[in-house]
Amino acid sequence: MNSSAHRLRKFSQAQLIAALDERLFTQEFVLHAPAKLNLRLKVLGRREDGYHFLSLLNVSTALTDLITLSLRPGRTISVHTRPEGEFSIPSHDNLVTKAVGALWKALGCEQPPLELRVAIDKQIPVGGGLGGGSSDAGAVLRFFVQKLGDQLCRLTALAPQDLDDLLMRVAAHVGADVPYAYRGGTCWVTGVGEVVTPLDNECVWPGEVLISVPRAAVATGPFYQYFRGRHPVLPMLDDELMTRYAQQGFGELPLELIENDFEPDICAFCPAVADALQCAREFFPDTTSVTGSGAALFSLVPADYTTRIAAYLTQAHKRNITVHRTALIR
Repeated sequence: MNSSAHRLRKFSQAQLIAALDERLFTQEFVLHAPAKLNLRLKVLGRREDGYHFLSLLNVSTALTDLITLSLRPGRTISVHTRPEGEFSIPSHDNLVTKAVGALWKALGCEQPPLELRVAIDKQIPVGGGLGGGSSDAGAVLRFFVQKLGDQLCRLTALAPQDLDDLLMRVAAHVGADVPYAYRGGTCWVTGVGEVVTPLDNECVWPGEVLISVPRAAVATGPFYQYFRGRHPVLPMLDDELMTRYAQQGFGELPLELIENDFEPDICAFCPAVADALQCAREFFPDTTSVTGSGAALFSLVPADYTTRIAAYLTQAHKRNITVHRTALIR
């Protein structure tokens, strides 16, 4: 994972603590971990290990998990998620725990040199394909760069760009969505999620974004197993349309880019998603799509559609569909 290991200077826990401002240990930090949307998801092939080559147009939204984080001298990492529920993940299996542990190992530390306490207030629906767990991990990795980056560079003799490259490798090791979550913003994501290209021209949408979530969750592992069964052979493809837009740039989102190759299979795997899509497309037919491989869908709504939004919210409530009103963010 760490091709820069031979250039890393080793450091001790005592050296790290001495290098940090002691005020860092007396504060609680609040981080925002934004939900992501895959405005575009094209499946371009499959590797021998079963992972899929993808072409994604990803954007961040104002729907966020709230993370309260504190550091102390010590060695433990604890992560607690609120509220606890059916899909709660034990602290040791949480992506934040895995990301921080992988970061310290990549920096040459056999044990975490700092105690980390994290409380995550979940606002992003679980199982929706909105990348909530990955976003939590990405937000915490960004925190380490922002608050400890200078000290880590001095202690390890890494240049800032080398540290950033190391963080991207750590993110890819933790999960396919974590590299994008670490970067955030408008990005073209390729490979199996590890190649993240920030786009110079941000996706601009002047109206609201509605994220609709039926009373169902699509678990990633079972869905991908189902998808492989329905598509045992996949041809290797190129995403020529996304390539063209990435090269020429765009301001307001070209609606022809909105597409998700997983949509038919998700609808077959989880009929509640098909019902939610039918409902949303009655009101927003050209700008509604499934996001990722989960149960959530998004609708991009023009700024003057206030009456139509109200009518949709009424119908969604009747069908037990939860709707989050949000926006794209940079």
